[in-house]
Amino acid sequence: MKILKDGGALLNQPRANPGSQRAQMRDQMTAILNGNVSRADLSRFLCKNHPDHVTSEMVHGALDAVKKCRPRKHEFLTNVWHVNYCGTGGTRYKLFNLSTGAVLVAAGCKGMKIVKYGSPGYTRKVGSMNVAEGMHLNIETNPEKIDFLLREKGIPLIFLSAGALFKGSKLIRKVRMRLGCPTLFNLIGPLTNPLEPAAQVIGVPNVQQADTLTEYLEKEGFGRTIVVYGQHGEDALTTTGKSHIVEINSRKKVTKFSIVPEDFDIPRANVKDIASGTLQDNVAYLKNILGGKKGPRRDIVALNAGMLIYASETKIMDLDRCYRLALESIDSKRALNVFDSIRDRK
Repeated sequence: MKILKDGGALLNQPRANPGSQRAQMRDQMTAILNGNVSRADLSRFLCKNHPDHVTSEMVHGALDAVKKCRPRKHEFLTNVWHVNYCGTGGTRYKLFNLSTGAVLVAAGCKGMKIVKYGSPGYTRKVGSMNVAEGMHLNIETNPEKIDFLLREKGIPLIFLSAGALFKGSKLIRKVRMRLGCPTLFNLIGPLTNPLEPAAQVIGVPNVQQADTLTEYLEKEGFGRTIVVYGQHGEDALTTTGKSHIVEINSRKKVTKFSIVPEDFDIPRANVKDIASGTLQDNVAYLKNILGGKKGPRRDIVALNAGMLIYASETKIMDLDRCYRLALESIDSKRALNVFDSIRDRK
């Protein structure tokens, strides 16, 4: 593989002082996205910039590069109102893929339009796109088609793969798969969505990453965004203990609060009750939930679906009510109907 010295030199620079971190990261990420770096240099760079230790200025610089390098045809793709739920991974405990279940359940509620933006698993064996493929759901790779599907077809839930929007995407995927550890891309991933949803829920594994994203969103804004993390390192609302929530509204006002399962009459779960497994296990877990099976997995999926409904709804400000709507979506089989309607039957 040819080593492109300009990109490598950029990536191997020591971290700049706080006032220059945004510009430095913008230049470094531009080289990465344009494919002007070697595999070795990219590996070192990603290992050096763990998401727990990057600053909001570095996130800002990385996202400046994303916008700069994104193909112009991927700007202003749709103005159809829609929302997204995305966990960033890198968690201490490997949970089953509940975000896929959450969007299926939330999509069963009246008026919801969801574009689930995600990728295969890098730091966990089973990512949202792995599960969607395992459930034979239609996965779009071309963001230009989303407006037609939302507006003309009226589809309530679309899975959009992060795909290969940049020249360097192939190398980034290979390096991330080989490393198998959290990287800067875990943290910024949800904010690289070319569709820019009106509201979204982002799950992170700890307070450090929540604070970093909050600092960025306070400055830049990104619609209504709710950042959540669980007491035990879950990148989602948890039923094993306390969940922490940071809400940044469209006016960049920040509200922080916490919840516990008992607030919703949910029994506390053990981590092993919501653990992941093989792809086939994850598919079976979600099909069982949609089919009406009760238990800890249904509880946590409904709670996170409720948070997505809460994020998307400006009139219903009661999270408990949104959780009940999620349960109704399951019990009425509306969530199951959504699942059936978006399956690829080829």
